[in-house]
Amino acid sequence: MNTLLENCKLWTVTTSADYSLAQLLQVIILLSTGGVNGGGYQASKYVVIALHAGILLLHVFLNSLPISWLSFFGQFAAAWNVLGVFLLMILIPVVATERASAKFVFTNFNTENEGGIGNKVYIFVLGLLMSQYTLLGYDASAHMTEETKDADKNGPKGIVGAIGISLLVGWAYILGITFAVTDIPHLLNKNNDAGGYAIAQIFYDAFKNRFGSGVGGILCLGVIAVAVFFCGMSSLTSNSRMAYAFSRDGAMPFSPFWRRVNEQEVPINAVWILLEVW
Repeated sequence: MNTLLENCKLWTVTTSADYSLAQLLQVIILLSTGGVNGGGYQASKYVVIALHAGILLLHVFLNSLPISWLSFFGQFAAAWNVLGVFLLMILIPVVATERASAKFVFTNFNTENEGGIGNKVYIFVLGLLMSQYTLLGYDASAHMTEETKDADKNGPKGIVGAIGISLLVGWAYILGITFAVTDIPHLLNKNNDAGGYAIAQIFYDAFKNRFGSGVGGILCLGVIAVAVFFCGMSSLTSNSRMAYAFSRDGAMPFSPFWRRVNEQEVPINAVWILLEVW
């Protein structure tokens, strides 16, 4: 039972990352075509689901490639994430014409929401979910140890490094973006240009107020989109290796089928299991 629950957790992470990317792409298209107030294209939920399916399928194809290709993509993704985060955490507050005070950033506790929730403890716990979500991928180093050189050393280093880097860089990124937040109700308003997608509106407003055009903000959203794309790809890699490991030990239903590997030593059936679950 624990085996199936662990796999379900990772399948959920993979599909949620790709769905988040589908939503982000929809917002990028919306802003690129004029935004809500400029008659921009607002994709229906069916279009978003179609985007989601397409992203999942692309990730399955990429994870079917030899491990040397996945290694290249992984290194590129790591560099992209580090450089992208530092770019955004510096660029957005610098470009923004209005900045929040340090008192607002470090002491303001926002309780405004459409759900009518007023309990601060409950709101605080809900807020932790986002930071917790970003740390879920640290165990990918453990799932990939069988394909890692000097796994007894590099596996633990990857786990500890992922947690430490996420903690420090993630905190700095959140601080940088928060300094550009001055009007929370405006960011959450579904009638703003991004349709209530707060982070997109922050980027869009920063560049539009400074330069008269939100194109720069859309490009910044593109940086995030690429990072989320690689997040989904890496999540599927980790997920397929876990399914393979459990199947190899006979811990999953139909284990002989899921533990098969192809000529490139890729557990191809475990990779494609995601589409069957989806």
